[in-house]
Amino acid sequence: MFGKKQAKLPAVETVETSSQDARAKVSALRARLRELENERARLNSARWAIETANDGGKLDDAAAALLEDVAAEIPDVTNIEQNLKKVENDIVVTEKALFKAREILDAAKRRDARAAVKQLRPAHREAVAKIAHALALLEDANREEAAIRGQIPGGGPTLPLASFPGVGGRNIQCSPAFYWFRFAKDSGLLDERPLYADAAD
Repeated sequence: MFGKKQAKLPAVETVETSSQDARAKVSALRARLRELENERARLNSARWAIETANDGGKLDDAAAALLEDVAAEIPDVTNIEQNLKKVENDIVVTEKALFKAREILDAAKRRDARAAVKQLRPAHREAVAKIAHALALLEDANREEAAIRGQIPGGGPTLPLASFPGVGGRNIQCSPAFYWFRFAKDSGLLDERPLYADAAD
């Protein structure tokens, strides 16, 4: 009776199958967005460096170099501004795509959850029925233990009180078992047949 091997849990074959592609797309878009944000930060840094370059005399040095060689390269902020605008636009587009991809992923997760619930419902109901059966047996055993002790006349030795405390029963108002059975019935997890009548079957 004790040390009984635990029953193998049912495998869930359908869970997360339909959401795998959606999850991969969300991850890819997140990575793309990080790349764009890093590029935006780089361009902003480059623009700031050009705009503040004259504080260190760099633009003056560039002007002097241009006097020496008219083909010398001149710092160009226009190119950076154009690239920055493009990156900002790409970020907006990617954020919209990511929002939509998350919606698709959430819907896929809900489908997977519904499929798992449908697949596991019979096994879950079976487990709940075992709990109900065990509670019925426990209440019967507690009642039997109390009845045996009740046959001993008072004023002398007695048997120790050994019933399992705190469980109650389906018909014992406000007990844990009473509330559990009501919840299980209201949730549609138990059959309507009397559980206690055949608890020993």
